[in-house]
Amino acid sequence: MAPEPPLEGEAERLDQLTTTHGLAAADPAGMAGLITALPDQLRAVPAEVGAQIAQSGARPGLVIAAGMGGSAIAADCAAAISAEAGAAAVIPWRNYGLPTWAGDDAMFVAISYSGNTEETLSGYAAARERQLRRFAITSGGELAAMCAEDNVPVYSIPEGQPPRTALGWLLMPLLEGLSAAGVLQPALPQSIDETAEALHRLADELAPYRPSRSNPAKLLALRFWQALPVVYGVEPLCHVAAYRWKCQLNENAKMLAISGGLPEQNHNEVLAWGRIAEQAPNSFPVWLRTTGPFGDSRMTQRVEATRRVLGSDVDSVEVRACSGSSLTQLLWLCLYGDFVSLYCALLGGVDPTAIGAIDALKLAMSKA
Repeated sequence: MAPEPPLEGEAERLDQLTTTHGLAAADPAGMAGLITALPDQLRAVPAEVGAQIAQSGARPGLVIAAGMGGSAIAADCAAAISAEAGAAAVIPWRNYGLPTWAGDDAMFVAISYSGNTEETLSGYAAARERQLRRFAITSGGELAAMCAEDNVPVYSIPEGQPPRTALGWLLMPLLEGLSAAGVLQPALPQSIDETAEALHRLADELAPYRPSRSNPAKLLALRFWQALPVVYGVEPLCHVAAYRWKCQLNENAKMLAISGGLPEQNHNEVLAWGRIAEQAPNSFPVWLRTTGPFGDSRMTQRVEATRRVLGSDVDSVEVRACSGSSLTQLLWLCLYGDFVSLYCALLGGVDPTAIGAIDALKLAMSKA
Protein backbone atom coordinates (compact mmCIF):
# COMPACT_ATOMS: atom_id res chain seq x y z
CA MET A 1 0.00 0.00 0.00
CA ALA A 2 1.18 3.51 -0.78
CA PRO A 3 1.94 5.84 2.15
CA GLU A 4 -0.64 8.39 3.18
CA PRO A 5 -0.88 11.29 0.68
CA PRO A 6 0.93 14.45 1.76
CA LEU A 7 -2.07 16.72 1.15
CA GLU A 8 -5.29 15.76 2.90
CA GLY A 9 -7.16 18.35 0.83
CA GLU A 10 -6.21 16.54 -2.37
CA ALA A 11 -7.55 13.27 -0.98
CA GLU A 12 -10.86 14.95 -0.23
CA ARG A 13 -10.92 16.43 -3.74
CA LEU A 14 -10.35 12.99 -5.29
CA ASP A 15 -13.14 11.50 -3.21
CA GLN A 16 -15.47 14.24 -4.45
CA LEU A 17 -14.43 13.54 -8.05
CA THR A 18 -15.28 9.86 -7.62
CA THR A 19 -18.80 10.26 -6.32
CA THR A 20 -21.55 9.41 -8.80
CA HIS A 21 -22.05 13.11 -9.56
CA GLY A 22 -18.32 13.80 -9.73
CA LEU A 23 -17.64 10.97 -12.16
CA ALA A 24 -20.45 12.05 -14.44
CA ALA A 25 -18.64 15.35 -14.97
CA ALA A 26 -14.98 14.26 -14.81
CA ASP A 27 -15.34 10.92 -16.62
CA PRO A 28 -18.09 11.58 -19.20
CA ALA A 29 -17.33 8.53 -21.36
CA GLY A 30 -17.35 6.14 -18.40
CA MET A 31 -13.75 4.95 -18.23
CA ALA A 32 -14.28 3.94 -14.59
CA GLY A 33 -16.97 1.47 -15.61
CA LEU A 34 -14.90 0.10 -18.49
CA ILE A 35 -11.96 -0.55 -16.19
CA THR A 36 -14.16 -2.27 -13.61
CA ALA A 37 -15.61 -4.56 -16.31
CA LEU A 38 -12.33 -6.38 -17.04
CA PRO A 39 -13.21 -9.52 -15.01
CA ASP A 40 -16.39 -9.99 -17.03
CA GLN A 41 -14.44 -10.19 -20.30
CA LEU A 42 -12.61 -13.40 -19.41
CA ARG A 43 -15.18 -16.03 -20.39
CA ALA A 44 -16.24 -14.91 -23.87
CA VAL A 45 -14.17 -17.24 -26.11
CA PRO A 46 -15.94 -18.91 -29.07
CA ALA A 47 -14.79 -22.55 -29.04
CA GLU A 48 -15.55 -23.13 -32.72
CA VAL A 49 -12.72 -20.78 -33.75
CA GLY A 50 -10.29 -22.79 -31.65
CA ALA A 51 -11.40 -25.92 -33.50
CA GLN A 52 -10.67 -24.20 -36.83
CA ILE A 53 -7.18 -23.26 -35.65
CA ALA A 54 -6.50 -26.79 -34.38
CA GLN A 55 -7.36 -28.20 -37.82
CA SER A 56 -5.31 -25.69 -39.78
CA GLY A 57 -1.84 -27.19 -39.43
CA ALA A 58 0.98 -28.54 -37.32
CA ARG A 59 2.29 -26.92 -34.16
CA PRO A 60 4.13 -23.72 -35.16
CA GLY A 61 7.79 -23.24 -34.33
CA LEU A 62 7.05 -19.75 -33.06
CA VAL A 63 4.21 -17.26 -32.99
CA ILE A 64 4.41 -13.66 -34.19
CA ALA A 65 1.64 -11.75 -32.42
CA ALA A 66 1.22 -8.41 -34.18
CA GLY A 67 -0.59 -5.42 -32.71
CA MET A 68 -0.22 -1.81 -31.67
CA GLY A 69 -1.18 0.19 -28.60
CA GLY A 70 -3.99 -1.24 -26.51
CA SER A 71 -4.23 -4.30 -28.75
CA ALA A 72 -0.54 -5.18 -28.43
CA ILE A 73 -0.58 -5.56 -24.64
CA ALA A 74 -2.46 -8.84 -25.13
CA ALA A 75 0.53 -10.13 -27.09
CA ASP A 76 2.88 -9.07 -24.28
CA CYS A 77 0.74 -10.90 -21.72
CA ALA A 78 0.55 -14.05 -23.83
CA ALA A 79 4.30 -14.01 -24.39
CA ALA A 80 4.94 -13.77 -20.63
CA ILE A 81 2.46 -16.55 -19.81
CA SER A 82 3.89 -18.75 -22.58
CA ALA A 83 7.42 -18.23 -21.26
CA GLU A 84 6.34 -19.19 -17.73
CA ALA A 85 4.73 -22.36 -19.10
CA GLY A 86 7.85 -23.32 -21.06
CA ALA A 87 5.88 -23.27 -24.31
CA ALA A 88 6.86 -22.21 -27.82
CA ALA A 89 8.09 -18.64 -28.22
CA VAL A 90 5.44 -15.95 -28.66
CA ILE A 91 7.00 -12.78 -30.08
CA PRO A 92 5.06 -9.49 -29.87
CA TRP A 93 5.51 -7.48 -33.08
CA ARG A 94 4.87 -3.72 -33.14
CA ASN A 95 5.78 -2.69 -36.67
CA TYR A 96 4.93 -2.94 -40.34
CA GLY A 97 5.30 -6.20 -42.26
CA LEU A 98 7.04 -9.21 -40.78
CA PRO A 99 10.38 -9.61 -39.03
CA THR A 100 13.04 -10.75 -41.49
CA TRP A 101 13.82 -13.81 -39.37
CA ALA A 102 10.27 -15.24 -39.51
CA GLY A 103 10.50 -18.76 -40.95
CA ASP A 104 7.91 -20.79 -42.80
CA ASP A 105 6.96 -22.61 -39.58
CA ALA A 106 5.85 -19.36 -37.93
CA MET A 107 2.24 -18.59 -37.11
CA PHE A 108 1.05 -15.01 -37.54
CA VAL A 109 -1.63 -13.64 -35.22
CA ALA A 110 -3.15 -10.27 -36.12
CA ILE A 111 -4.56 -8.44 -33.08
CA SER A 112 -6.42 -5.24 -33.92
CA TYR A 113 -9.40 -4.12 -31.89
CA SER A 114 -10.71 -1.87 -34.67
CA GLY A 115 -9.57 -4.10 -37.52
CA ASN A 116 -8.08 -1.08 -39.27
CA THR A 117 -4.67 -0.71 -37.62
CA GLU A 118 -2.30 0.22 -40.45
CA GLU A 119 0.78 -1.59 -39.15
CA THR A 120 -1.11 -4.80 -38.30
CA LEU A 121 -2.81 -4.91 -41.71
CA SER A 122 0.63 -4.58 -43.28
CA GLY A 123 1.82 -7.58 -41.28
CA TYR A 124 -1.23 -9.60 -42.26
CA ALA A 125 -0.63 -8.84 -45.95
CA ALA A 126 2.99 -9.98 -45.61
CA ALA A 127 1.93 -13.18 -43.83
CA ARG A 128 -0.66 -13.82 -46.53
CA GLU A 129 2.00 -13.41 -49.22
CA ARG A 130 4.27 -15.83 -47.37
CA GLN A 131 1.30 -18.21 -46.91
CA LEU A 132 1.94 -18.44 -43.19
CA ARG A 133 -0.58 -20.06 -40.91
CA ARG A 134 -2.58 -17.28 -39.27
CA PHE A 135 -5.60 -16.20 -37.27
CA ALA A 136 -6.98 -12.85 -36.10
CA ILE A 137 -8.66 -11.18 -33.15
CA THR A 138 -10.73 -8.11 -34.00
CA SER A 139 -14.11 -6.40 -33.74
CA GLY A 140 -14.36 -6.01 -37.53
CA GLY A 141 -12.91 -3.57 -40.05
CA GLU A 142 -10.59 -4.39 -42.92
CA LEU A 143 -8.86 -7.16 -41.01
CA ALA A 144 -12.09 -9.13 -40.61
CA ALA A 145 -12.81 -8.64 -44.32
CA MET A 146 -9.36 -9.91 -45.34
CA CYS A 147 -9.71 -12.96 -43.10
CA ALA A 148 -13.15 -13.74 -44.55
CA GLU A 149 -11.71 -13.54 -48.06
CA ASP A 150 -8.85 -15.88 -47.10
CA ASN A 151 -10.97 -18.25 -44.96
CA VAL A 152 -8.76 -17.48 -41.96
CA PRO A 153 -10.16 -18.07 -38.43
CA VAL A 154 -11.28 -14.88 -36.65
CA TYR A 155 -12.18 -14.35 -33.01
CA SER A 156 -14.82 -11.62 -33.20
CA ILE A 157 -15.01 -9.40 -30.11
CA PRO A 158 -17.46 -6.64 -29.11
CA GLU A 159 -16.86 -3.22 -30.64
CA GLY A 160 -17.38 0.33 -29.49
CA GLN A 161 -14.86 1.08 -26.75
CA PRO A 162 -11.17 2.03 -26.43
CA PRO A 163 -8.87 -0.92 -27.21
CA ARG A 164 -7.03 -0.45 -23.91
CA THR A 165 -10.25 -1.33 -22.07
CA ALA A 166 -10.65 -4.63 -23.97
CA LEU A 167 -7.67 -6.53 -22.56
CA GLY A 168 -9.75 -9.53 -21.51
CA TRP A 169 -11.52 -9.77 -24.86
CA LEU A 170 -8.20 -9.59 -26.68
CA LEU A 171 -6.12 -11.83 -24.42
CA MET A 172 -8.42 -14.77 -23.75
CA PRO A 173 -9.01 -15.59 -27.45
CA LEU A 174 -5.26 -15.27 -28.00
CA LEU A 175 -4.53 -17.80 -25.25
CA GLU A 176 -7.28 -20.09 -26.56
CA GLY A 177 -5.90 -19.79 -30.09
CA LEU A 178 -2.39 -20.60 -28.93
CA SER A 179 -3.71 -23.60 -27.04
CA ALA A 180 -5.60 -24.83 -30.10
CA ALA A 181 -2.42 -24.48 -32.16
CA GLY A 182 -0.50 -26.60 -29.65
CA VAL A 183 1.62 -23.73 -28.35
CA LEU A 184 0.10 -23.76 -24.86
CA GLN A 185 -0.78 -27.10 -23.30
CA PRO A 186 -3.21 -27.92 -21.89
CA ALA A 187 -5.80 -25.50 -23.20
CA LEU A 188 -5.80 -22.52 -20.87
CA PRO A 189 -3.99 -24.14 -17.91
CA GLN A 190 -4.94 -21.20 -15.69
CA SER A 191 -8.30 -21.24 -13.94
CA ILE A 192 -10.44 -18.56 -15.53
CA ASP A 193 -12.86 -18.65 -12.62
CA GLU A 194 -10.02 -18.08 -10.16
CA THR A 195 -8.77 -15.13 -12.19
CA ALA A 196 -12.21 -13.54 -12.55
CA GLU A 197 -12.90 -13.85 -8.82
CA ALA A 198 -9.54 -12.30 -7.91
CA LEU A 199 -10.13 -9.40 -10.28
CA HIS A 200 -13.65 -8.83 -8.96
CA ARG A 201 -12.27 -8.60 -5.43
CA LEU A 202 -9.58 -6.15 -6.52
CA ALA A 203 -12.05 -4.02 -8.49
CA ASP A 204 -14.18 -3.74 -5.36
CA GLU A 205 -11.17 -2.84 -3.18
CA LEU A 206 -10.02 -0.10 -5.59
CA ALA A 207 -13.44 1.10 -6.77
CA PRO A 208 -14.22 4.82 -7.03
CA TYR A 209 -16.68 4.70 -4.13
CA ARG A 210 -13.91 3.54 -1.78
CA PRO A 211 -12.52 6.59 0.07
CA SER A 212 -8.88 7.51 -0.30
CA ARG A 213 -7.96 6.52 3.24
CA SER A 214 -8.82 2.86 2.45
CA ASN A 215 -8.15 2.76 -1.32
CA PRO A 216 -4.51 1.89 -2.21
CA ALA A 217 -4.91 2.96 -5.86
CA LYS A 218 -6.15 6.40 -4.83
CA LEU A 219 -3.32 6.78 -2.33
CA LEU A 220 -0.76 5.96 -5.00
CA ALA A 221 -2.39 8.30 -7.52
CA LEU A 222 -2.27 11.13 -4.99
CA ARG A 223 1.51 10.75 -4.95
CA PHE A 224 1.91 10.03 -8.68
CA TRP A 225 -0.10 12.72 -10.39
CA GLN A 226 2.35 15.58 -9.76
CA ALA A 227 5.44 13.42 -10.27
CA LEU A 228 7.15 11.50 -13.04
CA PRO A 229 5.80 7.99 -12.38
CA VAL A 230 8.47 5.27 -12.39
CA VAL A 231 7.29 1.65 -12.34
CA TYR A 232 9.62 -1.35 -12.20
CA GLY A 233 8.65 -4.97 -12.70
CA VAL A 234 10.74 -7.28 -10.56
CA GLU A 235 9.85 -10.71 -11.97
CA PRO A 236 9.35 -11.34 -15.75
CA LEU A 237 5.55 -11.34 -15.49
CA CYS A 238 5.81 -7.96 -13.79
CA HIS A 239 7.83 -6.46 -16.66
CA VAL A 240 4.68 -6.65 -18.78
CA ALA A 241 2.53 -5.20 -15.99
CA ALA A 242 4.97 -2.30 -15.53
CA TYR A 243 4.75 -1.45 -19.22
CA ARG A 244 0.96 -1.62 -19.04
CA TRP A 245 1.05 0.86 -16.13
CA LYS A 246 3.18 3.21 -18.22
CA CYS A 247 0.84 3.02 -21.22
CA GLN A 248 -2.28 3.54 -19.10
CA LEU A 249 -0.73 6.57 -17.43
CA ASN A 250 0.14 7.88 -20.91
CA GLU A 251 -3.33 7.37 -22.40
CA ASN A 252 -5.67 7.81 -19.47
CA ALA A 253 -3.84 10.46 -17.43
CA LYS A 254 -1.86 12.04 -20.32
CA MET A 255 1.29 11.75 -18.19
CA LEU A 256 4.81 10.86 -19.14
CA ALA A 257 5.91 7.77 -17.22
CA ILE A 258 8.87 5.39 -17.06
CA SER A 259 8.71 1.62 -16.89
CA GLY A 260 11.50 -0.89 -16.57
CA GLY A 261 12.51 -4.10 -14.92
CA LEU A 262 15.03 -5.78 -12.73
CA PRO A 263 17.77 -6.85 -13.05
CA GLU A 264 18.35 -4.62 -16.10
CA GLN A 265 17.62 -1.45 -14.10
CA ASN A 266 20.69 -2.19 -11.98
CA HIS A 267 22.94 -1.90 -15.04
CA ASN A 268 21.96 1.62 -16.15
CA GLU A 269 18.94 3.42 -14.70
CA VAL A 270 19.97 3.02 -11.08
CA LEU A 271 22.61 5.71 -11.70
CA ALA A 272 19.96 8.28 -12.67
CA TRP A 273 18.40 8.15 -9.22
CA GLY A 274 21.42 10.00 -7.89
CA ARG A 275 20.06 13.14 -9.61
CA ILE A 276 16.35 12.54 -9.16
CA ALA A 277 16.03 15.51 -6.78
CA GLU A 278 17.20 17.80 -9.59
CA GLN A 279 15.18 16.29 -12.43
CA ALA A 280 11.95 15.04 -10.85
CA PRO A 281 11.92 15.80 -7.12
CA ASN A 282 8.53 14.20 -6.43
CA SER A 283 9.35 10.90 -8.11
CA PHE A 284 9.80 7.53 -6.43
CA PRO A 285 9.97 3.92 -7.67
CA VAL A 286 7.05 1.51 -7.52
CA TRP A 287 8.08 -2.15 -7.46
CA LEU A 288 5.61 -4.63 -8.96
CA ARG A 289 5.99 -8.12 -7.50
CA THR A 290 4.46 -11.56 -7.96
CA THR A 291 3.55 -13.99 -5.20
CA GLY A 292 4.47 -17.65 -4.76
CA PRO A 293 6.18 -19.76 -7.44
CA PHE A 294 6.81 -16.90 -9.86
CA GLY A 295 9.02 -15.05 -7.38
CA ASP A 296 12.77 -15.45 -7.00
CA SER A 297 14.71 -15.09 -3.76
CA ARG A 298 17.64 -13.61 -5.65
CA MET A 299 15.38 -10.89 -7.04
CA THR A 300 14.10 -10.12 -3.55
CA GLN A 301 17.69 -9.62 -2.46
CA ARG A 302 18.27 -7.41 -5.48
CA VAL A 303 15.28 -5.18 -4.65
CA GLU A 304 16.56 -4.68 -1.13
CA ALA A 305 20.10 -3.97 -2.35
CA THR A 306 18.73 -1.45 -4.87
CA ARG A 307 16.76 0.33 -2.16
CA ARG A 308 19.90 0.65 -0.08
CA VAL A 309 21.86 2.03 -3.02
CA LEU A 310 19.11 4.58 -3.78
CA GLY A 311 19.36 5.77 -0.20
CA SER A 312 16.90 6.83 2.47
CA ASP A 313 16.02 10.03 0.58
CA VAL A 314 14.29 7.98 -2.15
CA ASP A 315 11.01 6.55 -0.96
CA SER A 316 9.52 3.49 -2.67
CA VAL A 317 6.28 1.54 -2.80
CA GLU A 318 5.77 -2.18 -3.42
CA VAL A 319 2.65 -3.57 -5.07
CA ARG A 320 2.51 -7.36 -4.75
CA ALA A 321 -0.02 -9.41 -6.69
CA CYS A 322 -2.46 -11.76 -5.03
CA SER A 323 -1.64 -15.46 -5.11
CA GLY A 324 -2.74 -17.52 -8.08
CA SER A 325 -1.79 -18.56 -11.60
CA SER A 326 0.40 -16.51 -13.92
CA LEU A 327 -2.75 -15.24 -15.64
CA THR A 328 -4.32 -14.21 -12.34
CA GLN A 329 -1.27 -12.38 -11.04
CA LEU A 330 -0.52 -10.62 -14.31
CA LEU A 331 -4.06 -9.33 -14.85
CA TRP A 332 -4.34 -8.40 -11.15
CA LEU A 333 -1.30 -6.12 -11.48
CA CYS A 334 -2.62 -4.67 -14.76
CA LEU A 335 -6.02 -3.89 -13.27
CA TYR A 336 -4.39 -2.22 -10.26
CA GLY A 337 -2.49 0.10 -12.61
CA ASP A 338 -5.65 0.84 -14.59
CA PHE A 339 -7.28 2.26 -11.47
CA VAL A 340 -4.18 4.28 -10.56
CA SER A 341 -4.17 5.83 -14.05
CA LEU A 342 -7.88 6.67 -13.77
CA TYR A 343 -7.39 8.52 -10.50
CA CYS A 344 -4.34 10.36 -11.87
CA ALA A 345 -6.49 11.52 -14.79
CA LEU A 346 -9.22 12.80 -12.50
CA LEU A 347 -6.74 14.65 -10.28
CA GLY A 348 -5.14 16.20 -13.36
CA GLY A 349 -8.48 17.36 -14.72
CA VAL A 350 -8.24 15.42 -18.00
CA ASP A 351 -10.79 13.16 -19.70
CA PRO A 352 -9.41 9.62 -19.21
CA THR A 353 -11.00 8.38 -22.43
CA ALA A 354 -10.05 11.10 -24.94
CA ILE A 355 -7.01 10.44 -27.18
CA GLY A 356 -6.94 13.52 -29.41
CA ALA A 357 -3.25 13.43 -30.30
CA ILE A 358 -3.41 9.75 -31.31
CA ASP A 359 -6.47 10.37 -33.47
CA ALA A 360 -4.73 13.31 -35.12
CA LEU A 361 -1.68 11.18 -35.92
CA LYS A 362 -3.80 8.43 -37.44
CA LEU A 363 -5.62 10.98 -39.58
CA ALA A 364 -2.34 12.50 -40.75
CA MET A 365 -0.96 9.07 -41.69
CA SER A 366 -4.15 8.14 -43.55
CA LYS A 367 -3.72 11.24 -45.72
CA ALA A 368 0.00 10.71 -46.36
